[in-house]
Amino acid sequence: MAERSPTGALKDCPKCKGRGFIPAVSLLQGGVSCPCIDTYLRERNLDTVWMSLGQTVIGKETKAIPASLKDKSCRITTTRPVFQSYLKKFVLEQPHAWSCKVRTDAELLDAWFGTAKAQGVKIFDLDIEGSDIPAIDIRDLVVPFDLCIIWLGVKTLPNKEAPGALLEAINYRAHVGKPTWVVDQPTKVLDASHLYFSMEAAEMFSTWPHLVLSKNKVDLKKKTALVEAPPKQETTTSITNKMLEELVQNADRRKTKR
Repeated sequence: MAERSPTGALKDCPKCKGRGFIPAVSLLQGGVSCPCIDTYLRERNLDTVWMSLGQTVIGKETKAIPASLKDKSCRITTTRPVFQSYLKKFVLEQPHAWSCKVRTDAELLDAWFGTAKAQGVKIFDLDIEGSDIPAIDIRDLVVPFDLCIIWLGVKTLPNKEAPGALLEAINYRAHVGKPTWVVDQPTKVLDASHLYFSMEAAEMFSTWPHLVLSKNKVDLKKKTALVEAPPKQETTTSITNKMLEELVQNADRRKTKR
């Protein structure tokens, strides 16, 4: 294993000579941090992106997430093990000053109701009532990072505010010009039956690229197919001729008894 200096730079690095910094070549051009320390710092901070991401093993068949998506909002469909492998590879390719955070759909609802909880309002949702997340505003959860990834599929109990929590998180980031990745799973696709589905979000996703990841394949679609809203169920009462005849006969019997 290569030996590192106290700063984390490789001692035998030919570019920085173990300093972790490449000096400016002129007064008009500033110095830059060395790639050898960027990689070290990024590896050390992987778990701040997503707990246990540092222990994830990048698969031999794992390809690269398109670099163009770094600054674009995107919907992604994949499984957790596959996504962690792709995400770790992607994060390690970024400068160490670049920030990224994975949030879950359950955390969004925690934050959505955070202020009400702090005020002592009773919340009829077992997941949220028992949570202890310190943030009381969705902005605290999603806005600070260069890239925020929202992992869906953690929240299972229905809650009517779920679609609004997701939409608000996305809108806050869009307002400050920052990209958001929304990740669903093949077994829990973000369609009309999903807890976090709304037509507003579906219309927004229809303008986003859609990335489908498997162990050895990256399928990037330019746009997400617009999901139709579920059909409204109408309650109708139909009266057949036989039923009508029975009603008339019953009415005649009542008149006869009188």
